[in-house]
Amino acid sequence: MLVADDGRFSYPMRLAHGTQSLQIEIQDPQGFPYAKVLTMNIQSHEQNRQIYLKQPIP
Repeated sequence: MLVADDGRFSYPMRLAHGTQSLQIEIQDPQGFPYAKVLTMNIQSHEQNRQIYLKQPIP
């Protein structure tokens, strides 16, 4: 996956209705690993719309 200089990235995926979690695992330039769980609640009126998550990974 390509990551921009400012740390942003995108990854398309299909989401079902309801609450779902996604675990993101990254490694910084020094080789230290980090993990973040993103939890989202997809409502039926959000079908076929793009969803943007903005949660920084410390």
